Amino acid sequence: MNTISDSIIAGANPSFIRALKDRVYEDTNYEQQISFDNKSYPSAYDLQFLQHDMFLIPVSFNEEHKEYKHTLAHCKEILEYHKGQVAINPKHKHNKLISSLRTAVENGKGMHDKEATSRDDCFDSFRLSLQFRH
Repeated sequence: MNTISDSIIAGANPSFIRALKDRVYEDTNYEQQISFDNKSYPSAYDLQFLQHDMFLIPVSFNEEHKEYKHTLAHCKEILEYHKGQVAINPKHKHNKLISSLRTAVENGKGMHDKEATSRDDCFDSFRLSLQFRH
């Protein structure tokens, strides 16, 4: 079950993020909060630190984002070594997710190869949903 602290969203569309934040009565000027936290607490700033200030945490999908680089390895670890933590009900139609999991490819630099993965957005959503699972 998801908790209030693990609502991570893709940071690629700021207007969409603002609309979501507005719907949950959260400050829509999230970039200013992230910038403030990053400058004020550089040694402590990470996604888990943002949990204290935000319900919806936007994640940048660029290669420089240190937390994002680890989501691929984390996803693989949970799926391969923690059997039973993730289950997909075969009675429901989750064809897009199953397709994305079966075709997900790492590019040799620890990053997700979106060009080689079918339904890469679905896979990204799945990875983000596992971010705070251990």
